[in-house]
Amino acid sequence: MKFKKIILSLTLFVLVISPTAALASAYAYNFDFKYKLNSQLFSLYPKSPNYLLTMENTSSTYGNAGTSAFYYVDLYRDNGWGVGEFISTRQFYRNGTTKREWTISDGKGGKYGFTMRKGDDGQYVRGHGSIWDY
Repeated sequence: MKFKKIILSLTLFVLVISPTAALASAYAYNFDFKYKLNSQLFSLYPKSPNYLLTMENTSSTYGNAGTSAFYYVDLYRDNGWGVGEFISTRQFYRNGTTKREWTISDGKGGKYGFTMRKGDDGQYVRGHGSIWDY
């Protein structure tokens, strides 16, 4: 009888935690841009009403000397009509590794995208990064 209770308890435990683990998402990408670059859409879903989206980029520059040490990332959530709902902007170093977070306070999951942008100063920024919701 104890054995059946243990099996039942383990089964329920696995069922309860499985959806949470399945919702966590991470996306890796490479980038190379001179002025502006738009990402593809990716799906992220909340585990709670207030959750974090975290982005970490490692980048370097080439070409002309730039006028700033930074570039900017604008985060959007797809509204289903092909137009993004602006969330907010974070600043990243053009050379080095930068990690930034966005708090999604309305708890809405869905498809997200971002725009990397900087001044049109002749300098290129390239690198790799990832974004995740866990």
